[in-house]
Amino acid sequence: MKKIIAICGYSGSGKSYLCKILKSKGYVVIPSSEVVLSKIEEEIKDIKSLSEEERLKKAEEYLKVNPSLPSRAMFEAIKNIKEEIIFIDGVKSHKDLSFVKDFKIIFVENPFEKRFELIKKFKNKYITKSTLLKRDEFDKKIGLDLLRKKADFVIENNNISEDEVENIINRIKRNN
Repeated sequence: MKKIIAICGYSGSGKSYLCKILKSKGYVVIPSSEVVLSKIEEEIKDIKSLSEEERLKKAEEYLKVNPSLPSRAMFEAIKNIKEEIIFIDGVKSHKDLSFVKDFKIIFVENPFEKRFELIKKFKNKYITKSTLLKRDEFDKKIGLDLLRKKADFVIENNNISEDEVENIINRIKRNN
């Protein structure tokens, strides 16, 4: 039986770095935001032409009337994968994985200021604190805080080590 592991955390928390380690160890990592955004872009043709703030607003509105979209998109993305363990990067809500009876949660944490610095340095040098706060508010609305409370593993991101990742993987394999 497949083991699904949701990798959760706010923007800039270190999820991508964790996923980079997992990929280097040969694990399958599905980027949920890309899967869901691709599905939204299929269904809302003009969304690519909007600013990030407008896209967030439009996506939020669309997901309110189409709450099953993330789950449907994720199911399609993983249904034919044969590997025993599948990591899904960027899960924001239990609803995203409603097609799975049981899954483990790894939550990556980092303080707001550190996240802001990392995003500015590695992903978007033009991001503002206001935009990051709006992203955080959106993520809270859709259930990220609940995932934190239910997390099986919490990683405080002070340079995640490969040993720490290996320890978590071994515990998952043993079903703990």
